[in-house]
Amino acid sequence: MLAQLKGRLPFLTAVTAFSFLLTVLFSFQARAVSPETQKIYDLSGLEQQFAFLSHTFTQEGLRMGRNELPDNDMNRVMLERLEAGLQKKYAPEKLRMAVLKVLNQELDATMTATIISMMEGAVWRRAVELEKRANDPANQKELEKYVSVRLQSELPRQVRLDLIRELVDRSQAVDLTTELMISGSLGAAGILMGEGEIPPQFEEGIRQQMTGMRSEYEEMVIRQFLYTYRYMSDEQLREYVSYYRTPAVQNLNKAVSLALTEAMR
Repeated sequence: MLAQLKGRLPFLTAVTAFSFLLTVLFSFQARAVSPETQKIYDLSGLEQQFAFLSHTFTQEGLRMGRNELPDNDMNRVMLERLEAGLQKKYAPEKLRMAVLKVLNQELDATMTATIISMMEGAVWRRAVELEKRANDPANQKELEKYVSVRLQSELPRQVRLDLIRELVDRSQAVDLTTELMISGSLGAAGILMGEGEIPPQFEEGIRQQMTGMRSEYEEMVIRQFLYTYRYMSDEQLREYVSYYRTPAVQNLNKAVSLALTEAMR
C-alpha cells in the first residue's frame, strides 16, 4: 500500500514501501482506536512492511556498530546492548501502535469512509499484494537483479515511467526514505552514546550527507517502484496513482509518515 520507499539496497529496501507522512505525535491519552481505523490498518498492508522495516533497521544499526567499533570484549558487550536497544526501538508492535494512534486522530469519518472504499477495490488490493511480495526478504536477490541488470538494459515504456515518477512524487517516498535513514542513524547513535549525548553536529552531518545524495535515492526509489508494480497493467497503475491525488490518501500518507518518523527516532 502507501507506496513504499527504498533507497540504498538492501537497507532502503526496507524503507520503500510505504509512503505516508508528517505532523507531531500526540500524547497517548487519545481516544480508543475505532473499528474503521483498525480496518484501514488491516487493509493497508502495513503489518508486513513494519516487520520488514524493523528487521532491516535492526540489522543496519548492528552493521554500523560493527563497522565503527573494534572487535574486543568491551565492544562486543556494547553491540549486544545495541542489538537489544534496536529490537526494542523498532519493534513492529511499537510502530503499529504509533500509526494507529495518529490515524485515529488525523482522519475524520468522511476521509475514513473514502479510504476504506478505495482499499476494498481490486486495484488497491493488487497493489498491497505486490508490495508484500516486494518486501519479502526472500525476494531481495530478485529485486537487486531487476534493478542492476534488467533496468540497465531495458527500461519500461515511457507511460509507465511517467506514472511511477508521479507515484514517487505524490507519495513523498524519497523524503520519507531520507527521514527514516536519519532517524535510524540517530536511533543507533542514541543507544550507543546516550540520548542526550549526541552532539548537534552529528545530526547536521547526517542531514547534509542525505541531502547530497537525494538524487541518487530518488533514482533508487523509482527503480524499486518499477520492480514492485511491474505486474500491474497500465490501467491499474493509472488508477492506483490517481488515489494519491485525493485529499483522503494524502492525509493518510502524511499521518503514517509522521508516526513512523517519530516512532523510529
